Amino acid sequence: MKTFKAQALTVFLILCIAAAFSGCAIRRVPNPVPGNDISPGKSYSPELGTPATDADNLAKAVQRIPGIRSAAAVISGDAAYIGINIDINSSIDNTSKIQNIKKQAADTVRNTDRNIKTVYVSADADFIQRVGKISNDVRNGKPVEGFEDELNEIVKRITPEKQ
Repeated sequence: MKTFKAQALTVFLILCIAAAFSGCAIRRVPNPVPGNDISPGKSYSPELGTPATDADNLAKAVQRIPGIRSAAAVISGDAAYIGINIDINSSIDNTSKIQNIKKQAADTVRNTDRNIKTVYVSADADFIQRVGKISNDVRNGKPVEGFEDELNEIVKRITPEKQ
């Protein structure tokens, strides 16, 4: 009977130790992509611990436009998908002002990256959320080609304005 209690106590201790260590996982950062190393002069996303993408740079440029609170961007080939959050504290109260901001965003994207031919800009909440998710996935090492179907579906479903 003593050996049974000793074995049960040993198993219990092993399970307790395993449970304690399983809750302390190390943060996993994707392996660096060759040619995309973090070095002086390259932008960096400290909150994610990864190099910023060209799309991140586009989003930052678009965010500087007055009336835009935040932006998310994805680049696929020569097309850019830009989701913008309009700043509700600014005096943007009609459709023509929003259209003007979207046009400014498209122009900013083209001026920032001359390789972009087509720009999709939308202030739709679903569009912004989906583009933001794809942007995070690309930033963390997933190839943008894996999202082609979703990007095409976003364009068909939400129909943002092509600028």
